[in-house]
Amino acid sequence: MEKLLLNTIKVGLLLVVLSVLFYFNSSMYPFLTLKTVIIQSIIEILTALWLVLIVFYPRYRPRLTPITVGLLILLVVLLISAFFGENFYKSFFSTQARLTGIFLIIHIVLLFLLLSSVNISFWRWLWWTSLTAASTGMIFGVIEKFFLHNLFFSRDSGRASSLFGNPAFLASYLLFNVFIGLLLLTNERKKWVKIIAAFFTSAVALGVLLTQTIGAMAGLAAGVLLILIYYIFQLPRSSKRSFLIGVLFLVVIFNGVF
Repeated sequence: MEKLLLNTIKVGLLLVVLSVLFYFNSSMYPFLTLKTVIIQSIIEILTALWLVLIVFYPRYRPRLTPITVGLLILLVVLLISAFFGENFYKSFFSTQARLTGIFLIIHIVLLFLLLSSVNISFWRWLWWTSLTAASTGMIFGVIEKFFLHNLFFSRDSGRASSLFGNPAFLASYLLFNVFIGLLLLTNERKKWVKIIAAFFTSAVALGVLLTQTIGAMAGLAAGVLLILIYYIFQLPRSSKRSFLIGVLFLVVIFNGVF
C-alpha cells in the first residue's frame, strides 16, 4: 500500500506541473479556469491519499522546518487579514477573473507539504516535466508569434502569450524554467542528456524574449549575471575561469546596449 500511495502521489504531482498546458476555449476565462480547477482537484485528491500515507507511515509526515513554519504563519496572517478586510468572500475565493484568493493559497500550501514528503530523487523527474511543459508552451508561443497570430485569441498579437493569454504571465512562467533548465544542465551526468537540457533551456530563454516583457528579460539577464559571478569566484584559475570572465563581459555589454 505504501508503494501504491507514494507512486500515485508522484504521478499526480507531475500532472500538476503539466496542467499549465490545459486550455478550454468555451469557458469565460479559457486560459485560467480549467488550469485552476484541475490543479486544485488534483491537489485535493493527492492530499486525501497523503493523509492515509502519513497515518500508516510516520516517516512521510511533514517536519517543522523554518520554511514550513514561515509558510504556515503567512497563511494565518492572510486569513486574519481576510477576516478583518472589506469582503471576506472575495478575499477567500477571489473573483472569476483571478481565482487567486486564500482558497488557492491553501492548495499551494498543501502542494508544498506533498512535495516535501517525496524523496529527493523524484525532483529530477519533476524538473524535467516542468522544463518539457515549458518548452511545449514555447512552441505554441512561436507559432502564435510568427504564423498564427490569433491561435489562442490573445488580445496582444504582437507578443507571444501561448496558453497563458498574457505575455507577462507566460514570461514569468518561462523565467522559472530557464533556471530549472540550468539546474538540470549542471547536475546531469550523461553528455546527451546535458545536450537535451541545453536545447530546452535555450528554447525557453528564447520564449522569454518573444514575450517582449521587459521585467522578465531584465530578470533573466540579472539571474544569468549573478550565476556567472558566482562561478567566477568559485572556480580555480583556469581556462574555464577566463571563459566565464569573457562571457560576463559580453553579458554586461549586451545589457548596456539592450
